[in-house]
Amino acid sequence: MLEKREIEPHLLDLVIRDDDFVIYHGDMPFTTPRGKELASQTSRILKQVLLELSMNSDLNLRTINSYSLFSYQLDFLGEGKDLLLESFELIAEKDPFIQLKDGNKKQSQVFDPIQAQVLFEHYPSLLSVVFWGVSGLLESFNTFLSPKNSFLAQQSGQMEKKVATVLRNVYTQLEISEKTVVNILSLIHKSGIVLPLLLVSKYINTSEYVNGLIAINIQQREEAVIKSDHEHILNEIFDNAGSFIFGNNPSEQFDEWLRDARNAVDFLICFKTVRKEGIAGLIEMGESNDLEFKSTLRWDIKAGKTSQQIERVVLKSISAFMNSGGGTLLIGVRDDGSIEGIETDRLPNEDKFLLHFWTLIRTSFGRDVSPYIKTRLVKIEGKTICVVRCFRSQRPIFLKQPGFEEEFYIRVGPSSNALAVSEALKYISDHFSEK
Repeated sequence: MLEKREIEPHLLDLVIRDDDFVIYHGDMPFTTPRGKELASQTSRILKQVLLELSMNSDLNLRTINSYSLFSYQLDFLGEGKDLLLESFELIAEKDPFIQLKDGNKKQSQVFDPIQAQVLFEHYPSLLSVVFWGVSGLLESFNTFLSPKNSFLAQQSGQMEKKVATVLRNVYTQLEISEKTVVNILSLIHKSGIVLPLLLVSKYINTSEYVNGLIAINIQQREEAVIKSDHEHILNEIFDNAGSFIFGNNPSEQFDEWLRDARNAVDFLICFKTVRKEGIAGLIEMGESNDLEFKSTLRWDIKAGKTSQQIERVVLKSISAFMNSGGGTLLIGVRDDGSIEGIETDRLPNEDKFLLHFWTLIRTSFGRDVSPYIKTRLVKIEGKTICVVRCFRSQRPIFLKQPGFEEEFYIRVGPSSNALAVSEALKYISDHFSEK
């Protein structure tokens, strides 16, 4: 079992690299329990993880959240090891919903409230949970398996295979993030195959999932609910894995399971954003902590002339990105996302534009910053956009533009802020390793 990890929130940072984003803690990438860097080609899931880590200075590996889910995805599914698939038949054999559909048991045999009479006497509301909850779940499960909604149904309209085989085929076609959620909910909550599969497939909501989980646990609370052969591996990810068996306080257990289920759904949403590809997709996302738009490099559109002040606005953003977690600056894009194009800067050609840009960089930051900045030109709507990729610098970057005072900038939300001398010194001490 891994020990709890101490986190200093002010040392957390999201860094952009050549091909991906990664979370840093101090001067080192933050890792999963098995040592994988928390990295992704899209930043949304990392921002969710970063938010959770920032809110918890003492990371409890037992809690189901985006960090534990993403860690499992990277450590196991990302390496081709699917613990649920390896135990699929064993878990399916004990799943009460599958038992019902395969005709191995009747509903009264699986969810008989008489066996939980003492518990119902103390918590009479649970009777409604079991009766109405299970009834609704069975309807959702039937819909899920129906020929109309299951592309795995036989052409005759009758499923000749056992339900477990059909569900295994459905599971293997899920996205990796969906498999992650089914794995964790099934292995940790011991909720079987059906409940987590219905949840990720959007056939039930989080409350319905928990109602079904309570019904299973009421009936089998004196025995291991749905065992897994991988308890020793789960203990590497969670503290006291498998301790979610139904306790003596249904209200508290309901809230805990509901929180877990909602965290799992939030995790899935981070992978479900539909957006355009490439630069058009970036523009559609809008400005953020690691994305900013500038209409021009040097041309003051209102005044109708070149301006060093306009150049400084661009340089501020670049220096702030390098001092923070990196980011992307799009020159030639207005604040509202519409396309202005670098043609407005009235430089003779694209080569002259890039020459002017890099001259500004060298005179304002020095020649040694070039490894932290990459540029390319792309065409959108017949106009040219300059894409400036900025990477986190290994040293503090001060803006020393001729004609202006020297300043130190960082990203604060979607803007670049100058720090006072004392603030800059503290920030540098916290975020840059000593050389």
